Amino acid sequence: MRRRRRDAALLLFALLGATDASYVCSNLGLECLNRIYTGSYPTEAATKAACDAEPACVAYDFALAQDLGFKCSTTTQRTDHYNEFKMCTKPAPPPSPPPPSPPPRPGPASCTDRV
Repeated sequence: MRRRRRDAALLLFALLGATDASYVCSNLGLECLNRIYTGSYPTEAATKAACDAEPACVAYDFALAQDLGFKCSTTTQRTDHYNEFKMCTKPAPPPSPPPPSPPPRPGPASCTDRV
């Protein structure tokens, strides 16, 4: 009974288009086309953590009703005809900082420089 209530609450949360602060997530009905099949994950938090830990992972998809998640190697989506999965994409990395400015070039020597 508690699991049903939790699943119903999670499903409602997903249907409202809830997103993680760092990932952009779709509504139910989309899954990734190119999964990284090195295992599946039983919670969304575990799936997200696994994706965060793998450089090749750029997104993940997760089925709340099945407690089943996969890492994805591309952001290409396909339709989930059962409306069970949502797909969450990693944010773009921050831009690289600009290169440091070169040191000032010394100017010509002046009369006060010669002593």
